[in-house]
Amino acid sequence: MTDPGHFRLNPHHTASMSDPGPSRGEIAWKTALGRQWYAPPIVHGDRVICGSPGRKGRKLLCLDAATGDLRWEVIGAREPEAGELPARMRVSSRIVDAGDVIYVRPLEHDRIYGISPDDGTVVTSIPGSGSLDYRTHPQPLLVGDDRYLIYPAGTGAGTSPSTGQADSRIWRTIVCHDLAAGVTHWRFQVGQFFSSPAVGEECVYVGTSEGYLYALRLDPPDLDRGGIGNASVQRIAWSFRAGEAINGGIKLCGDVVLFGANDGTVYSLHARTGAVRWKTRVADPEPRAFIQFSRPSVRDGRLMIGSASAEIASLDLQSGEILARIGATDWVRACPVMTADAVLVASIDGLVRCYERSGSASSADEKYDVRWERRINEWHLTCDPVLNGDTVLITTSDMRLWSLDITTGELQWVREIVEYPDDYVAFDEFQSSPALSEGSLYLGTPGHFVAAVDTETGSIRWKYEVGGEVPADPIVADGRVFVGQQGGEGRYFCLDARDGHVLWEQSIGRVWAASSLCDDLLYVPGAEGVAWCINAADGTIVWRKQLASDLYVAPLVWENKVSFGSWDEWLYTFDRFTGRLLWRFHAETYLDSSAPVYMDGAIYLPTMGPRFFCLGAENGNERWRYVPDPVWTTNASPAVAGDRIVMTVFLEGGMPWKPYTIHTRCLNRHTGEEIWSFPAGGLNGPVIAGERVFFASTVRGDHGFYCVDLAGNGDGTTSLLFRVELGFTVLESCVAVTGKRAYAYAEDGYLYAIE
Repeated sequence: MTDPGHFRLNPHHTASMSDPGPSRGEIAWKTALGRQWYAPPIVHGDRVICGSPGRKGRKLLCLDAATGDLRWEVIGAREPEAGELPARMRVSSRIVDAGDVIYVRPLEHDRIYGISPDDGTVVTSIPGSGSLDYRTHPQPLLVGDDRYLIYPAGTGAGTSPSTGQADSRIWRTIVCHDLAAGVTHWRFQVGQFFSSPAVGEECVYVGTSEGYLYALRLDPPDLDRGGIGNASVQRIAWSFRAGEAINGGIKLCGDVVLFGANDGTVYSLHARTGAVRWKTRVADPEPRAFIQFSRPSVRDGRLMIGSASAEIASLDLQSGEILARIGATDWVRACPVMTADAVLVASIDGLVRCYERSGSASSADEKYDVRWERRINEWHLTCDPVLNGDTVLITTSDMRLWSLDITTGELQWVREIVEYPDDYVAFDEFQSSPALSEGSLYLGTPGHFVAAVDTETGSIRWKYEVGGEVPADPIVADGRVFVGQQGGEGRYFCLDARDGHVLWEQSIGRVWAASSLCDDLLYVPGAEGVAWCINAADGTIVWRKQLASDLYVAPLVWENKVSFGSWDEWLYTFDRFTGRLLWRFHAETYLDSSAPVYMDGAIYLPTMGPRFFCLGAENGNERWRYVPDPVWTTNASPAVAGDRIVMTVFLEGGMPWKPYTIHTRCLNRHTGEEIWSFPAGGLNGPVIAGERVFFASTVRGDHGFYCVDLAGNGDGTTSLLFRVELGFTVLESCVAVTGKRAYAYAEDGYLYAIE
């Protein structure tokens, strides 16, 4: 049985094997891998308002708090005019309630919008916030009150160079916008931060990944000498250094600042001076978690906080004494909800428990017994629940908003915040391809995890969390998992395949595409345009080459050479041991996410344009090109076996939010002559197993996984052997085939096992 631990099976990317693959055309299991979602709804009077990350339709919903009935919704416009939200943006920020106006900050757009809570009309917009990539960390997009809005500067806001995607360094500058004056009040570079700030009367409190907590004065604006960008150190009222990164939420309670750090310690500081009131180590840190603690919750002299150590700690607010510990079934990322006699806890595995409290509130004899529990569904619970009288509002990462009776756990109503299947969450959000080794599948998720999944049952064996999304395909070899991330802290990881612990890490910035491994050398395409060669044993850098534009193509390795495809329209080939440039080929269009293939001295190169090339591997000279008409792009990774190459063509122009048609085609790999064509296909690329071809559909409305005959019918067609209906399309996550099974990661967030 083939063990496909490499992207497209090997460093040559051939995507072909002798294994038979699935034959029954049935789903053996499916596992929900979760998304990122940290934006809770707000309660505004008798209404609940929440954002929606839909790409085509709704952006905001206003629901009746008692019934869940729709009061109003904001639909994105394809060609927005004044007062409209663009269709192709995602509202996943926390909503700031400023009374007569609510504010949201969409991703991939350089504006913050003010919305009327009465009818959803756009009443104002704030330009110049900078664009944030949809794969970035979700926490600190927007906080504030009726005076100020606080947010990180994005690309185009004077903090990073303009690149094809958002720069990994953008999470460094915090911006304060004055709502009354309608101007940017100040901006200040605090260092990399992922924690959601807290806004007080005099200061905003920001935690950084270096472990600093800064209290930044909100006023006066004239501390910024010489204009915006020349901020004075006097902006800092005080700073404090915790033992590790502060990546979780911060709670401001009167004159006290409360937060947890990744050293397993909860801190209480004086808000005016930064002096330590107390600090208590409450948990052994979970080394695979990027965020160790939830945002703290405070009530009746007690603080409660959830942790990635799968427990909730209750502490005395004045002394920091631990009053009780409550075990959980998984990491607790959502802020606990406290009532007079109970606490509600939502763990990341989808379980909600309400515990009844007994004992004193100021001594260590607190007791907690389960009042009720409810597994809402199998999706991640990372978003803070919101208490509204006798009900609690909970958002799950399958984009559903639930209203539960907090006393009984009974469901009051549930509402989809994305309209499936007419809408979808985000273009390119599900693209990491499964890599298989020794009974586990390894892949990245949009929930910022690298996950190991049992091949037989679909159960998650372990998860490792990073600061950004993980679109790159992991590479697995010799008990190690190699993977990068898009955005986040910009670190590349080597993980132990058994348990997900870090063996080494290296700071190289954003990585969107798969790496290649050969002779214990890793070849990594950097999204900031750097081609990396890294020693796989210890993570040391062997060589690096700065190229002219972003690299989103998995490197191709053969003999003593490695090729990197770039957005600057060139395919670069280097000596893979020294980094010396050997030759380069101009593809007449930019090279995007499709991987080139090597076989028998030839390179087969798909492009973002209509051209598909066959090159001589020694010098990069063109041997033939395939340019079918009318074709928009050949941007999908092909598969090669024998004298045949199977590739994908897009027959109608546009992007995946527009109508288009895809065909899968088989060519003679020596001549480029077309042998057969089949009217279905996807960006995910085909896999050849034995005498059959497997692929999934990327076409909106077609959720199929296909198996067709490799030989064809001799008349330009081939036969469909079976089709399996999935829950959604499969975008750029390539299908993995081994033995008698195939594995596909679809845009509904499920990993499917097909047999």
